[in-house]
Amino acid sequence: MGAVAILAVGTVGYVLAARQAVLSLLHHSDFDIHVATDADGLPLLPTSPRIHLHLVEVTSEARADPFMAKFTALRRCLDSCTADLVMLVDADAVAVGPIGEADLLAGLGGRGLAMAEQPDILGSDGG
Repeated sequence: MGAVAILAVGTVGYVLAARQAVLSLLHHSDFDIHVATDADGLPLLPTSPRIHLHLVEVTSEARADPFMAKFTALRRCLDSCTADLVMLVDADAVAVGPIGEADLLAGLGGRGLAMAEQPDILGSDGG
C-alpha cells in the first residue's frame, strides 16, 4: 500500500490549497495521506480514516525553513506508516484522475527514489 505526505503550514491560502490536494487524493486514490500541519492549519483540514495528521512547528527564521519543512512532513509520514511507496506532494498539487501504486512504480522506473515535475497546468496554454 502506498502513502502520501503533504505539508500544510503557512498562510491560510496555502493550507486551503493543501486541503484541496488532500480531497483530490481521497477521491482519486486509495493511499493513506499523512499531513504535517501546525495548530492553525488543523481545523482547516478534512477528516477521514485515511488522513493522518502530524503536528509540526515551522519557524521562518531562515528563508529555507518552509522548504525544509517538506522533509519534516516526509519524515513524519515515514515514521508512522509501513508503506513500501511514499509520494511527497506539494500542497498545490491536485489529482485530476485515478492514481495508484502502479503509477508510482512506473514513475520510479525501477529506481528507489524519483522526482517528477509538473509538466503543465490544466487549463493553461501549455496544458
